[in-house]
Amino acid sequence: QVIGITPWLSDTSTRTASSGWGTADTGQGWAIVGGSASDFAVSAGVGTITLTTVSATRRSFIDTTYTDFDYYIDITTSATATGGSLVGGPTGRYIDSSNLYTARMEFTTANTLILTLRKVVNGTEAALGAYTLPDTYVAGTYYRIRFQARGALLRAKAWAVSAVVETPEWQISAMDGDIADTAFFGTRSNSASANTNVNPVISYDNAQIVNPQTFTVTRSFNGVVKSHSAGEPVSLAHPTLHPAHRQAQVS
Repeated sequence: QVIGITPWLSDTSTRTASSGWGTADTGQGWAIVGGSASDFAVSAGVGTITLTTVSATRRSFIDTTYTDFDYYIDITTSATATGGSLVGGPTGRYIDSSNLYTARMEFTTANTLILTLRKVVNGTEAALGAYTLPDTYVAGTYYRIRFQARGALLRAKAWAVSAVVETPEWQISAMDGDIADTAFFGTRSNSASANTNVNPVISYDNAQIVNPQTFTVTRSFNGVVKSHSAGEPVSLAHPTLHPAHRQAQVS
C-alpha cells in the first residue's frame, strides 16, 4: 500500500530569507553562488536574484544524486529588458558552473520570450533547441517552465501561469548524452553584456521536482511481505500520477 505521495522537491517560497534562499518546504537547503550573497533573497512568496552586474551568472542549487528528473518552476522579471536580454531558468545534471543542462527563458528587448534547451560542457555553452513563445511579455508576468531529462532525452516547454492549464506539447526535444552525472538541481540567471537595466530582478516561485517523488509504503499488506530500506528506489505497477513520475523513494 502506498500513501503520502509528494514531490521530491516542493518550494512555494512562503518564508523570509536574506543573503540566500533558506530551506525549501520539503526540507532541502538552497545554496548560492555567483555575485554577492545580498543578491539572493526570499520575500513576498518568491525567491529573487538581483543582477547587480551584467554577464555574470548567479546560481541557486540543492544537492541531489538523481540524473533523471521532471522539474517545474515559475519565472518572471522585474522589468522588460533594455539594451540586452535577461535570462533565467532551471538547471539539472548540474555538476558545477562549467557542466550542466538548463531550460533557459530569454526575456528579449523586443518583449519576446525564447525558451532554449542548453548545455554547458567544460565551460563551453551550446543550444540544443529553441522555441519562441507566441506571447508578448509584460514585466511581472509569470511563466511556468517544465524541464525533463530521461536518459539522453531532454525536453522543455513553457506557458503563462495565468493560462492555468499546462501546454500539452513539448516545445523542445533533444537527444544529448554529454552530461550523465549530477550533483545539484537549481536555477541559473544572467543578463547580457549589453543589458542596461538597473539591478533587474529574476524571480522564481513554485519549484517542484515531481520525478523523483517520495511516498510511504506499507511493506506487509494482504499477507505479502516485502522489505525496503528508506531511500531505496521503488516503482508502482499502476502509477497514480503521469507515467513520467514513476521513480520514487521510500520514506
